[in-house]
Amino acid sequence: KRKEKEEKEKEKEDEKKHQTVADKFLFGSDDEKDDEEASKKLWLAVKSGDIPAARAAIKKGADVRHVSSDSINFFGFSVLGKAIDVCHFEFVPLLLLHGANINCRDRLQRTPLMGASTAGSLSCRGSQGAANVVRLLINCGADIKAQDYEGSTTLHLAVHYNVISAVEDLILAGADLSVCDNSGRTPLHRALQALPCDPLRMISLLLSYGSDPHKIDKSGQSSLDYAFATWNIPPETVTAFVNSEHRKRETLQLLCIRNLRKLFAKETQTPPKLVKFIENEALSLPMDLREKLGLCSIEEVVEDISFRDMMASVK
Repeated sequence: KRKEKEEKEKEKEDEKKHQTVADKFLFGSDDEKDDEEASKKLWLAVKSGDIPAARAAIKKGADVRHVSSDSINFFGFSVLGKAIDVCHFEFVPLLLLHGANINCRDRLQRTPLMGASTAGSLSCRGSQGAANVVRLLINCGADIKAQDYEGSTTLHLAVHYNVISAVEDLILAGADLSVCDNSGRTPLHRALQALPCDPLRMISLLLSYGSDPHKIDKSGQSSLDYAFATWNIPPETVTAFVNSEHRKRETLQLLCIRNLRKLFAKETQTPPKLVKFIENEALSLPMDLREKLGLCSIEEVVEDISFRDMMASVK
């Protein structure tokens, strides 16, 4: 009887052990639950900008690589990505110091460096600190060659959002000026679609570092084509391209000719200075080159345009 009693007690103990293992597997240990709770607190601290709460959560075992399952976290930000998204840049050094993944991706395949490089264009609190964060991330080894779901690099995005300081830092760090996105567009192509609409400073900067204005995208358009197809582009921007041409001036003149009819095929009003600039460039092309290319009737094209403008003013 005594033996039977001992065996039953042993069976009960074994059962308890098995149950404990099963509970840990299904529900997690108390330590794991504490860590998960700390990670949630870290996420909330980053969102609200509470540095002391973030430090306390990290001390309690919060995972700095945590990606919140919060329904509001639609883009799948990590804690580091969220800190940059809400412009709480003061959290970035803290999170990196405790092992945050500097190259983590969100659902758009964008990295924290991409977020920081575009944050300089926003009017959020602390956006002035974005430039420092860009430099910090680059110095800590952030991948400047990473591409998002559209094939855009950090340089593409910084150019598109017209963040001059980020563009300079990326170029000095070795960012490729000739890299293309999924549509075959280089950063210079994207400069013509930049926000705000006058990309003169950005274009001048990219050209000064050696961007190729003749490289074409998948639709066969060069950044020069983009320049002439953009209605509200100021003459100074076109001049930036002219100054970059040097010995390729004939290419620019041919482009002017090719775009003469295109520019005036639309109803939108073209800036008079730009009209005159294009006419002069087209008319100054050497006659022998015109004959070679079958472009002897440039004067007639210009006259047609002038006649069209005159008729429009009468109407």
